[in-house]
Amino acid sequence: MRAIPSSLIIIDGAYSMDGGSIYLEMEEPDEVKHTLHLPQHSIPANFRPEVPPGALVFDDEVLSVRGPEEASLVQALREATYPTVDAAIRQLVRQIIAFVESPTFVEVARRHGRLP
Repeated sequence: MRAIPSSLIIIDGAYSMDGGSIYLEMEEPDEVKHTLHLPQHSIPANFRPEVPPGALVFDDEVLSVRGPEEASLVQALREATYPTVDAAIRQLVRQIIAFVESPTFVEVARRHGRLP
């Protein structure tokens, strides 16, 4: 896994009607692009086997629950800048941070075999 950048610029985002998946497009100040996907975890019929429900997927890699990459990503999201996006995308970032810091995040990971 590549290191999580300490500085991110949020370029775009989307909230999917599949049950709540969130997608972000970001870049570093030197314009290296990144993606973040938080797949929905509410509707079992919409789970995709290749993407764990409720996982943080950074640049197509699933981050370990409560691992150092997760902590670095949450910190980078807290400090991210938003030069051209609207309030709705800022809200998506707040939703990601709130979910990851909640007990539900750990419960979902455990329920789907990502934690013992």
